[in-house]
Amino acid sequence: MELLEACHESPLFLQNLMACFQEAILVTDGDGSIFMANEAAETILGYSPRELYKNNLSLIFTPEDLSYFYPNLLQLGRKGEPFQGEVLLLTKSKDRFFAFIVFRQFNDPTLNKSFNFICIKNIHAQKQLEKASAETNRSHCQKS
Repeated sequence: MELLEACHESPLFLQNLMACFQEAILVTDGDGSIFMANEAAETILGYSPRELYKNNLSLIFTPEDLSYFYPNLLQLGRKGEPFQGEVLLLTKSKDRFFAFIVFRQFNDPTLNKSFNFICIKNIHAQKQLEKASAETNRSHCQKS
């Protein structure tokens, strides 16, 4: 309980805690409006926490995913069902990259609000290595 009290009493405490994570951490309302992001969001997404504030989470999804995947993700959150998996996201410069996301919803009965917690890990380099390794293995098999 002391940790929660420290977060509540000192915004700097929470800010420093969130800065320890190398994955982008975003907190949105139930409709996807971002009201908190950690510093890693800038490294991974290209947006500073200040730029993300009050923007919609849809900002980081590809146009192809805005019709079905993104609305379904929010719907899963409303139902209290978590999601985790690999997705293609967009950076501020509109570059596409593979990410592993964890999406969880939390209902706070004391505030009578729901929140979405999103953790984003850039796995694009890992995917490129896997692809190169598969191509190398294929070429070795063809030579044999």
